[in-house]
Amino acid sequence: MKEMITPPKQVGVNTNCNDPMMGDKVYDYYNGALEADEVRVFEQHMIQCARCEKVVLELDRIIFSLEEIEREANTPTADRNQVRVQPLRRLRKN
Repeated sequence: MKEMITPPKQVGVNTNCNDPMMGDKVYDYYNGALEADEVRVFEQHMIQCARCEKVVLELDRIIFSLEEIEREANTPTADRNQVRVQPLRRLRKN
């Protein structure tokens, strides 16, 4: 079973969000757990909310960094004693 990305316990997701109810959906949006109409509403919200846009972009940056580490660790010249890194993938609702 794949793990979903969840917000850290010590920091509220909706801190400085212009609509806290929408801000609470940022991780569901990122994990692909929203319905199509909810995605459209959340993306409209992100146009007006720099905080939610920043959170989504930061999650993308983290995933990209983990994928870079994975590629480096899995190259033929990589030290075979290193642990292979498997980053979390963005989940999509079918």
